[in-house]
Amino acid sequence: MPLIFVSSKSTKRGQVYDDRTGSSYQFPKQYRKLVKPGERFVYYRGSEYRNLRKVDLDRQPIYFGAGLVGVVKEDNSEKGKLICEIIEYKSFPKTVPFKDERGHYLEPVHNPVYWRNGVRWIPDCVFELILEKSSTNEPQLLNKATVYSQGGGHTYASPETAKKVDEFAMKVALREVRRIYPNEEVVQLPRNNPGFDIRVGADESVVAYVEVKGTQKPKPSFFMSEGERRFSEEKAAQYILLVVYDIKLDKEEYKLIEHRGAVAHQNFILTPTQWICELISVD
Repeated sequence: MPLIFVSSKSTKRGQVYDDRTGSSYQFPKQYRKLVKPGERFVYYRGSEYRNLRKVDLDRQPIYFGAGLVGVVKEDNSEKGKLICEIIEYKSFPKTVPFKDERGHYLEPVHNPVYWRNGVRWIPDCVFELILEKSSTNEPQLLNKATVYSQGGGHTYASPETAKKVDEFAMKVALREVRRIYPNEEVVQLPRNNPGFDIRVGADESVVAYVEVKGTQKPKPSFFMSEGERRFSEEKAAQYILLVVYDIKLDKEEYKLIEHRGAVAHQNFILTPTQWICELISVD
C-alpha cells in the first residue's frame, strides 16, 4: 500500500528527525513493517505551529511531493531510528490541500489519533487522487523519451515526437491490458505516478502493476530509472512490463513484447547511465 511520509524536523513531543526532502527519511522503528524498498509515498506537511510566526499559524496542511522508498537501514547515529533512501522524488507542480473543496479529508481519517502517525498507509485510490490534484497536465517527457545511439552518445527525440510516441505506446498498452484482463478494472495512472503506469484491479486488490515503455528503435531498448527497476523487484509477482517498440507513427505500426516479473540481469542487459552525486567536502 502507498504511504504518507510526514515531513517534520521535530514533533510536538520534542523528537527531532533528520529528514532530507527528496534524499532520505528518518523514522522510528515502529514503522519498519510499513516502510519497504520500492513502496510509493507522498510527502505531507502539517500546520507545524512550532517556531512559526503568528502570521503563519493558519497555514493549512498540504501534500507537496511523491517518490519511492529506496534502501532501508539502521541509523547507527541514533538508537531506535531507521533511515531510508528516497528515490524518484518529484516535487508537485502545485501543492495539494489536505481537504477537498467540500472540506472532506483526502485521507481516510478514522480518529484524531490518526494524524499523530509520522508514517501511515493510504489506499491506492487516495494516492492517485492526490497525484491527480497535483498535476498541471504537463507531460513529463524525459522518462518516456525515444532514444537513439549515435557514435556512443545519446540523442533525444523532439518533445513533440516523444509525446506522440508516449501517447501511442500507452494507447497500445491499454488495449493489450484490457484484452488480457477483460473482467478487471483497468486504470491509467497520472503521469507523475512513480513505479508504474497502469493498475489492473481495484485499489484494495491489485491484480497487476503495468509499466509501459515506448520507442521508435527497432529493438526493445529503453530507459528505466533505478526507482522503476526497484519497484519491479518489490512487486515482482504482480509486475508486467510492456514495451511497444519499432513504432512507426505515420503508419501506426509497432511491435509489442511483454515481460512479467522483476527487471533483473538474467532477463535484461542493464547498463548504468547516470550517477547521483553529492558533494561532501569543499576542501
